[in-house]
Amino acid sequence: MMQQSKLLFLSIIVLFTQCQPNENIKDHLWPDVKPENKPGIYWWWMGSAVDKENLTYNLESLAEAGIGNVHVIPIYGVKGEEHRYIDFLNPKWMNMLDFTVKEASRLDMNVDMSTTTGW
Repeated sequence: MMQQSKLLFLSIIVLFTQCQPNENIKDHLWPDVKPENKPGIYWWWMGSAVDKENLTYNLESLAEAGIGNVHVIPIYGVKGEEHRYIDFLNPKWMNMLDFTVKEASRLDMNVDMSTTTGW
């Protein structure tokens, strides 16, 4: 029994001395993180009542939190900000979407979008 304990102890010591990281392969084990590899969120534009200042603020906050993808969903019928609504696909709305895509690109993020309004 004593001989088996010594052999087990010696085997464990040898095993642990061989468990050292190999510096040559350590850097190749994990690929570069791209926006596609980061989590994404649904981003409801309530009445599309958006402006450039708040789009930038929101995208920068999301990027800082590690979000890599936003999925824009314009919805209407939300009460309280009707005077700020931007009609879906009109020139101002398209300008806000274009601005969003450019800001997201600056922050190394991706933008996706629902092809309709609503939930």
